[in-house]
Amino acid sequence: MTSVLHHADVPAGFVPELDENTFISSFYFFDPDGILLEFAANVRTLGDPARDLLHSPATANSN
Repeated sequence: MTSVLHHADVPAGFVPELDENTFISSFYFFDPDGILLEFAANVRTLGDPARDLLHSPATANSN
């Protein structure tokens, strides 16, 4: 099992300690068959477009 990884809105994608940039904390482990699994939990409410959507949505070419 890995240590807890705090996925965050920072260039590295994660921070060593839970902070205001963290949106999900998770850890990884292998099941008895050797399949890698992740247990994850949201640590803040998602949905603020100003904070959670950092790029323009992709759209299909209309041509």
